[in-house]
Amino acid sequence: MQKQIERQILLFTEATGVTKRAEVVHGTLFVKFNNPQDKEWFRKSLKNFCKIFINRDTGINANEVGEEFAYDIVPEKDERNWNKVEPLASKVDTYLELANEMTEGK
Repeated sequence: MQKQIERQILLFTEATGVTKRAEVVHGTLFVKFNNPQDKEWFRKSLKNFCKIFINRDTGINANEVGEEFAYDIVPEKDERNWNKVEPLASKVDTYLELANEMTEGK
């Protein structure tokens, strides 16, 4: 059943015509868009598709992961706003800057 749902979602994603690439990994749909501004339109469209064809109690959590976007199908009560995942290199730079400021007494 899980593979059939994944296939339906991938077919829907391809049919939208807004993606360069899409794949499901461990239940999460990863998408790279032709135009990243389509991310919210796609989230709403995916939610509507899932509500109609998979389960009426559907929410979509979306995360930015570098140049890709990750979409998780969750119960509607667990749906949350967009989450930006900061790249590890950026986090390391931030921590190093904070440590440097602390040693300089800022």
